[in-house]
Amino acid sequence: MFYQIKYFLTALLLFSVSGLLPCTIGLIRSEYTANNRPLMWKTRDRGSTYANNYPLYNSNGVYHFVGFVDDTNELLTWAGVNSQGFAILNAQSDGLPGLSSLGNGSFMTYSLQNFTHLQDFENYLNETNVSGRTTKGNFAVMDRFAGGAMYEIANSTWYKYDLEDSSEGFIIRTNFSFHGDNFTGLERYERSQTIISELINTDLIVINDIVNAHFRDFSDQESYPLSIPFLGSTLGNWGYLDNRYSICRNISTGGLVIEGINEESQIPILWAISGFPAVTPIIPYLPLAFQYSQVSIPLLSQTIKSQLMNINSYLINTLFFLNDNQTGIWNLLRQHETTLIDSFYLLELSDYFPDQYQDWLENIETQSYYLMNEIYNNLLTKELEPPTLPLTQPSFKLYPNPHQGDFRIMTQYKFVSDYTVEVFNVRGQRLYYEQKQQNTPLESIKISSSLPVGVYFIRIIDEDKSFTLKSIIMK
Repeated sequence: MFYQIKYFLTALLLFSVSGLLPCTIGLIRSEYTANNRPLMWKTRDRGSTYANNYPLYNSNGVYHFVGFVDDTNELLTWAGVNSQGFAILNAQSDGLPGLSSLGNGSFMTYSLQNFTHLQDFENYLNETNVSGRTTKGNFAVMDRFAGGAMYEIANSTWYKYDLEDSSEGFIIRTNFSFHGDNFTGLERYERSQTIISELINTDLIVINDIVNAHFRDFSDQESYPLSIPFLGSTLGNWGYLDNRYSICRNISTGGLVIEGINEESQIPILWAISGFPAVTPIIPYLPLAFQYSQVSIPLLSQTIKSQLMNINSYLINTLFFLNDNQTGIWNLLRQHETTLIDSFYLLELSDYFPDQYQDWLENIETQSYYLMNEIYNNLLTKELEPPTLPLTQPSFKLYPNPHQGDFRIMTQYKFVSDYTVEVFNVRGQRLYYEQKQQNTPLESIKISSSLPVGVYFIRIIDEDKSFTLKSIIMK
C-alpha cells in the first residue's frame, strides 16, 4: 500500500520532506530474531534541550518498570517495559487531528504502571476517547500474551495495525500516520524499511544488527545510504555529510531496543543508548531496582558529538568512525559491545537473583564511560587515524539534469581499472547495470522513459572508489 502511494510522490515532494519532527520506531515478530523474542526499537530525536537521556527504574505504580527519560522531567517516559512484559514507545505524528503536548510522556508512564495486556491498553484508549487525550502520535506496543501492534493515536480516535497481520513481519513508523495528512519523516521511513528487510533476508536478527545497521545509519534526503567514511564534500568540507535526514541524525539523543518475552521465566530487557547513537555504546537494563550510576555518559556523548559536528548543527565529520587500524570510533564501539552483549547473556537472570546483574551493570557502565572518554581524548589529540583519502574529489557531471530519461556523464577522471555504472531508485532498487573497459569513455546512458518523475542515483565504481551522482527525471 505504501509503495503505491510513494510512486505518486514527485521530486518536489521528496525535497520538501525535511524530517524535522522526532523519532524512528519499529517492532518485529519473534520468528525473525535469533533468540525467538519480539523486538521493538526507537531512535529518540529531540535536540539539545532534551539531550541527556537515560534509563530510570520506576516503582510507583501497580507494576514496576524501566523507562527511558530525560533530565527535564523524569516523570515523563519516552519508552519502557514493565515487569509483566508490557512495553511501549512512540514517535510524534502531527498529521493526526487534534492537539499534542507532553501528554505523550505521561500517557506512556501511566500505561507502564498499570497494564499487562494490549487489551488493557485498548480499553484505556476507548475510555479516553470520550474525555479526550493530549496525546498524538504513533505508538508501538507489545505484551507477552498477544504479540504486538502499532497504534496511530489522536486526541479522541485511534487505529491499530496488528503485527501478526503484517506480511513483512515488522512495522515501521516515523512522523507520519496513514490516517494523518502529511508525509513528514518519509525519507527515514523508506530507509528503515530497507534496512530491516535486508536484515531479515540475511539472517535472524540480533541486538548488534539493530545497533550497527539501524541506529548508526547515515542516509540522504532521498533515503539513499551514505558510505562511512563519507568520501565526499559538503559545503566544501571533505568527509562531512549532512545528517538531518538520517535515522542517526543531528537531533538524535538516544536509542533503545526492547526485548520482549513469550515465556513466564523470561525477563524483559531494555537495551539503552544513553546519548548520540553514533558514539555511545548500548547497555541492557532490566525492570529491577537499579541506580543508573553513569549519568555522565549522555553528557560525554554530547561532547563527542559536538567535536564531530564542529562546523554547524547538521554537518558531521565521518572520517574518524572507521579505519584500517581498528582504532576508529565504530571499531572501538563494536568490539566493546560484542564483549558486553556476550557477557550479559551468560548471566543467570532472575527476579530472585538480582545481585549478579547489579554488579555486572555497575562494571559495564564504568567500562563504557572509560571507553567514551578514550574516544573523546583521541579526537582531541587526533590519535584516531582517519582513512587515507584523495586530496580532491574527482569531477563528474550529469548533462542535462534534470532530464526526461536521457543524459550524459561528463568527467576528466582517469579510471584505473574496468569500472561499473549502476542506476538506483530511491528505494535502493538497481534499475541499470553495465561493466565497462578501463579505456572506454562514459557514454550516453538511457533510463527508461516509462519511469515516473523522481530522483535516481548513478553510481560509478572504480576498484575501491565509488562516486554517486543524483539524477532527476522531470517530464
